[in-house]
Amino acid sequence: MRIELVNTGDELLLGDTINTNAAWLGQQIAALGLMVSRHLVVSDGAVIKDAMAEAASRSDVVKPMMETLVEPRLRTLLPDGASRSIRYFKVTGLGESDIVERVEKKLEAIPDLILGYCIRQGDVDVRLSGQPGPVALGEAIVREHLGDHIVSTDRRLIEEVIVQALAERGQWLATAESCTGGFLSNRITDVSGASRVFGHGFITYANEAKQKHLGVPADMLDQHGAVSEPVARAMAEGALATSGADHALALTGIAGPTGGSEEKPVGTVFVGLASKGGETLVKKFFYPGTRDRFKLLASQAAFDMLRRRLLGLKLD
Repeated sequence: MRIELVNTGDELLLGDTINTNAAWLGQQIAALGLMVSRHLVVSDGAVIKDAMAEAASRSDVVKPMMETLVEPRLRTLLPDGASRSIRYFKVTGLGESDIVERVEKKLEAIPDLILGYCIRQGDVDVRLSGQPGPVALGEAIVREHLGDHIVSTDRRLIEEVIVQALAERGQWLATAESCTGGFLSNRITDVSGASRVFGHGFITYANEAKQKHLGVPADMLDQHGAVSEPVARAMAEGALATSGADHALALTGIAGPTGGSEEKPVGTVFVGLASKGGETLVKKFFYPGTRDRFKLLASQAAFDMLRRRLLGLKLD
């Protein structure tokens, strides 16, 4: 079945509005086990009629009013016994090339399985589609070889997974941020229900703030510098103690483009995780590039450390 989307509006063509509608429509249609073959955007006015006629000439289905009209009709058009599955795996901690190396050849060996990748913010979506049998075989391979790197299979972001996991346990999170300047807290509070699990967010950009609000010793800062394993540890433990939370994440690093050194180049970040009754863990990461990319990947790494602790997964 050929399905075509036609979106209209000058604001889409001018770039004033991002076409999130097309993404939503594509997801809704995929949930039915179908795929869009073409997507067209046209301006307002008479051109809409021409676009609809053109699309209708080559497609079985063309878009308005998805939920009330289109979806019910699509269901009636599916032949008896027809079935199609689609699975999404949100993967973090691995780049697309790593994922390809681990699973692509094995997945491509399955007849009639359609494989796709989509690089998202800080993670990669792996998509399997086709008849239920091939998709089930592919899912087994993905789970076996990507394992703990799979954040969700329902397209939830890692921060959504964390908020749910904390809420289920009745636990609270605190954050202590230097180089990310509140980005970690922002991602958490973007999730509905975050108020049940997130109470304190410390932005301690200056060394004085680290000392005053988190109790980081001045001699530690002098000896090791703000971007160091001991300071990340002290920040996490200080946030945990001050807030009374169950878990605390701390980040300190060099976002760049200036401020790096041979010992600590731009892109270096230390992430600390302290938990009540648990061992404090500090890991060093390296994310050179733009400041935005640095903040995104550093926060993703911090969230993954917490996710693994909450779910009892390997942290090292």
